Amino acid sequence: MTDLLAIRLSSTRDDVQWVRVDETGATRGSLATGSLADAARHVEDRDVLVVLDDVAVTRTHCDLPVSGKKLAQALPYALEDQFAGDVEALHFGAGATDDNGIRPVAALDESAVTTVLEQLADAGIQAQHLHTWHDAIGPLEGFVQLLAIGEQVLVCDAEGDVAALRGLSPDAVLDAWRTARDEDAEEVNVRIYYDAEAKSQFGAALDALSNSGADLKQLADGVLPFAARHILSRGGINLLQGDYALRSNVGASLRPWVLAATLAGIALVLSVVGNAVEMRELERTSARLDGDIEQLLRRVQPGTGAVSNPERQLSNLVSRARGATNSAGTSTGDPGGAPFLPTLNTVAGALAAAGDNTRIDAIAYRGGVFDLRVSAPSAQALDGFTQHVTDVAGLTAQIQRTEQDEEVIKSFVKISGGGE
Repeated sequence: MTDLLAIRLSSTRDDVQWVRVDETGATRGSLATGSLADAARHVEDRDVLVVLDDVAVTRTHCDLPVSGKKLAQALPYALEDQFAGDVEALHFGAGATDDNGIRPVAALDESAVTTVLEQLADAGIQAQHLHTWHDAIGPLEGFVQLLAIGEQVLVCDAEGDVAALRGLSPDAVLDAWRTARDEDAEEVNVRIYYDAEAKSQFGAALDALSNSGADLKQLADGVLPFAARHILSRGGINLLQGDYALRSNVGASLRPWVLAATLAGIALVLSVVGNAVEMRELERTSARLDGDIEQLLRRVQPGTGAVSNPERQLSNLVSRARGATNSAGTSTGDPGGAPFLPTLNTVAGALAAAGDNTRIDAIAYRGGVFDLRVSAPSAQALDGFTQHVTDVAGLTAQIQRTEQDEEVIKSFVKISGGGE
């Protein structure tokens, strides 16, 4: 799983915090503090998630049915009536649409974004994600949630609307939220997350809220891992949009896939090499088989000339021999189990073992059974032929009928599967 480097960047502090996280936001190390240059040394080939602290942000919604550059161009004018100042001085970012087609929108001074990106560039850091603390907490059905970070408190309702206030204690923020929503204290479940700084700043208020039934959870590892986990799992609003959108970086996009592509390439090369080796072996086997068939043809038909296509010539010989074998009264319908090409190899070997004067005059194959018309110089040669077929291949070679023709013994031989 790919690591990211999450960085907490504040406009009111000289130091920054950073921590390595995986794609789900789970930490891959401990929280560290130092300068931005120190953090830059830990970026290496990781994507960077920057969370902005101490930045004034206005959160709202829109339902514009466009995306990409068109959305960035349309947002300022679509939301112009919600801002008293010049919208041209603001930077707008939008999140993903919900089931009703509504998008969350963040607006902040464009100069703040420019300043942050210049700081990062000076340190040699290219951020892929730029968020504010508003994305560090998400909606939870039946709850109002607070996130206390130092002197800043965020409040998030069950619908996901988020507001941030500075200088007010969590209890005061909660009271203000209840007043604005006209909520009764007994009807609201309260959950509060807080870091060590908030504990020292608002300790008494947090204790009072705990005593009144609020669910308090201290972020022992700091707020940055908590924020990174929520941002990476929920998405939020990445401010790198519009004029600040990342330019296409093929190298960065392909980085996570380099190892997989390399392994796939190696596998492909091995497959091609393996197929080539297998093909060469098949070609050698085919050549050996053609040689065996050619040898068989020459033994069956002495004086055979050039053999350009052994398999076709053998097929023609079988076709011609079938009629001759049937007219001689040889049975071709008996069951058997002699495979065609392996048995032909066995027959060729048997001919060689029997001697040069032994030949096959006709051959027929039907239903796994070979019927051969064999000419041999002696009964001993004929017996050697049939014995070879039986001993080498485990087939059954039966002499069906024998005729004496001058100095040659002609015999009809049936070859079938073993045990026939």
